[in-house]
Amino acid sequence: MISVVIPLYNKALTIEKCLNSVNNQTVLPDELIIINDGSKDDSLKIVKNWIAINTKIKCQIIDQLNHGVSYSRNKGVELSNSDFVAFLDADDEWYEDFLYNMNKVILMNRNISLVTCKHEVYDEHLGPYIPKQYFGENEIGLVDNYFLLARDNEVINSSKVVVNKIYFEKVGGFPEKAILAEDLFLWIKLSECAPIGYCNKLLVNIYHADDNSRNSRVGQIPFPIVYYSSLNYVDNLDKDLYLLLWDIHLKHILGSLATNKKEAFIRILSGVKLFKIKGFLIFSLLLIP
Repeated sequence: MISVVIPLYNKALTIEKCLNSVNNQTVLPDELIIINDGSKDDSLKIVKNWIAINTKIKCQIIDQLNHGVSYSRNKGVELSNSDFVAFLDADDEWYEDFLYNMNKVILMNRNISLVTCKHEVYDEHLGPYIPKQYFGENEIGLVDNYFLLARDNEVINSSKVVVNKIYFEKVGGFPEKAILAEDLFLWIKLSECAPIGYCNKLLVNIYHADDNSRNSRVGQIPFPIVYYSSLNYVDNLDKDLYLLLWDIHLKHILGSLATNKKEAFIRILSGVKLFKIKGFLIFSLLLIP
């Protein structure tokens, strides 16, 4: 029922643990597709060695030039044979009952756009912590209002999501030209297609470590702000979507202020059309020493 897609770029230190977490699932996936996106370390060699001794799962490796994580995920979905596709980043891990619980939600309602769960973060500086995550009162169920919920909760993450392939293809997958917050944009578009399912269990470990992946995002504008600012009907957006976009906008500006005022200026300017007076007022944040 579920295919797994792992985009891989220079994760030699973590990819084996990631693969083991898939192989140790109580309910195995239909297939595992690994997209090696031009890794320059030993990642590909490690994957090939791992597959050579793995007999549980049908595996496929795609070795390509570097095209970015969105292209890689979209390629994996295109090659998949299942109705639902789970993504897993190469430095993250699933608990052994992740797929079992995702299947439970899907069997409850196959017309969902995606299914998600709770996760724990391990940060190399802060250590382990569990971010705020609330979906509903039941063990499994449907999210009432994704736009409202996502303002204060980490509802979806690319390592704890299983997408419905029909709706993924309908919205065009991850926007491949986007560099920042492309995943947030996809969750918004999928939530507009069909309900979001959830499992109220802690099922994924997300690892945060310093690397060079953020370098390409310096000075970039979150793609949801770019996209919705380009539309002619910005004044008629759903109220809860508008507020979610404001939160995305403000979060990225605040993240820039301490270290890169030029980047903060660019990001503030990008929201003026969408947020109008409120967008202008936050220029005052640049005056903070």
